[in-house]
Amino acid sequence: MAVAAVSCLASCTTTLHYDELYSREIEPAQGVLVTPVLADLEILSQKRIEPYKEVCNGNLMAHSGLELEHIKAMTLSKAAEHYDADVLIAPTFSVEFRNNSYTVTVTGFPARYTNLRQATEADAWIGKMHEAIEGKGGSSVVAPKLHYFD
Repeated sequence: MAVAAVSCLASCTTTLHYDELYSREIEPAQGVLVTPVLADLEILSQKRIEPYKEVCNGNLMAHSGLELEHIKAMTLSKAAEHYDADVLIAPTFSVEFRNNSYTVTVTGFPARYTNLRQATEADAWIGKMHEAIEGKGGSSVVAPKLHYFD
């Protein structure tokens, strides 16, 4: 009986048919081009600000999904607001973890944006010194070129 089953299996053939097609697809995309905006920075102090501290419970961070980078960004924002500034130039951070709490300290030079204006052709020289680079979240930021005399 075993011989009959083997001979039946050996004589049966299975044919597998497989097709695969490829096509190229172009999806319509939308985008926006914005005229560059320029601003001057008014430096509010020639000295670094007094260190600004923010404390965050480690358990809260774990349960809320907050990451240390978010806490640092929040501390930077609150420090700028505390000193009536738009930005802190050259911020320096210190992070301590003690007793299940993070203490984030930031210091820097407070500054305010002034003289906001649309860029004109006369400002084209600025573009030669900067280049667009990919920022966080797929956005582009403008940063100084390392070799702008090329």
